[in-house]
Amino acid sequence: LHRVDRRQRQMCIRDRVSTQSTGTTMLVVGLMSGTSADGIDAALIKITQQQDQTLKIEQQSFITVPWQEEHRNIIFKLFSKKDLSARDFCVANFELGKAFGLAALEVIKSAGVKTEEVEAIGCHGQTIWHDVDPATNHVTSTLQIGESAVIAELTGFKLNHVRISYCVVGVQNSSRNHVCF
Repeated sequence: LHRVDRRQRQMCIRDRVSTQSTGTTMLVVGLMSGTSADGIDAALIKITQQQDQTLKIEQQSFITVPWQEEHRNIIFKLFSKKDLSARDFCVANFELGKAFGLAALEVIKSAGVKTEEVEAIGCHGQTIWHDVDPATNHVTSTLQIGESAVIAELTGFKLNHVRISYCVVGVQNSSRNHVCF
């Protein structure tokens, strides 16, 4: 694997928009939940190609959908690393995928937009384990759950786990300002 700099990561969305004419817009949903496990943050953004080839990004809607108590219990059980089975991870992956899918639909509805108008959904997932090499401060592995196939089935979209894509190229901080789906 090779390092991909921030500019290269931004190109994945920029290339898609730049093949269109100036003024072309794209609506995109972003989903994530942090280690506090308080809820799912969902944003609908509008990306517009500018004359100078830059992208204008505008938030159209933002919601936080609180995790149901049963989901929080599942997440914190997985954090505990005690008495876990592969089944526990598998069930949690699908259950949280359903919740992410429903949050995506909810943020689209809150913006007054039809799902057909949205181009893509990006999902960070729920971090369960994040391993960082203390000597280099690089991510060596990560586990995010919230099954993308479940999200896709509920919403009718194709998507990928953004957080894992970041880690593959060695990025630890997911709060960087780049858009990549």
